[in-house]
Amino acid sequence: MANTAILQSGLTGMNDWWTPAETFGKAIVNKEVTADNAAAKTDAWVKSVGTYAE
Repeated sequence: MANTAILQSGLTGMNDWWTPAETFGKAIVNKEVTADNAAAKTDAWVKSVGTYAE
């Protein structure tokens, strides 16, 4: 594993995922994400990390 594993912190662009994930997590904790808007908020978060496929 030592020959093939790469630490996430060593990969460029990881903040492109972690920063939006942190923001989304905080929104959940702060109850900004509700049952009524969860789907839209989740879609917006997924789009923000660049992995959205329609």
